[in-house]
Amino acid sequence: MARTVAAGTITPVTENERLAYLAGLIDGEGCINISRYPHGHHNIRLTITGTDTRLIDWLLENFEGRFSYALRKEYPDQKTMLQWTLSGESVAKIIQSTFRYLVIKREQANLILDYWERHEAFKISSSNGSDSFQLEAEALKSKMHVLNRRGRNG
Repeated sequence: MARTVAAGTITPVTENERLAYLAGLIDGEGCINISRYPHGHHNIRLTITGTDTRLIDWLLENFEGRFSYALRKEYPDQKTMLQWTLSGESVAKIIQSTFRYLVIKREQANLILDYWERHEAFKISSSNGSDSFQLEAEALKSKMHVLNRRGRNG
């Protein structure tokens, strides 16, 4: 069956195609991260960065999230950087859905799923194990930092 695609549109058709396409974006243009807020609590975040509004629009239409942009004053000839961001439970759900398609960011995805499993277990137990959970989260954050290193030795 042939598909007609208008010039310049992004149109994966099936749910599997959508998720595979998203996994490719995560692998190529994405960043999976565990961050710590100043008050000590941790959160998970997924960002995809690009310069084409059609990509960000597609992400927002298909997976919700937030949009931001940054003008690069130091590089006036470069396009505006656009960023799509998810955080918290939404990240865990997306990673679970796209995991089978991930290639490059599979180790980071494993850390996110490990973090989320511990996070949910901590919420269910509702014991006063916050310090223990925060220590585990910090260890996962450190592992993620190593995986996300850039540069010659990254």
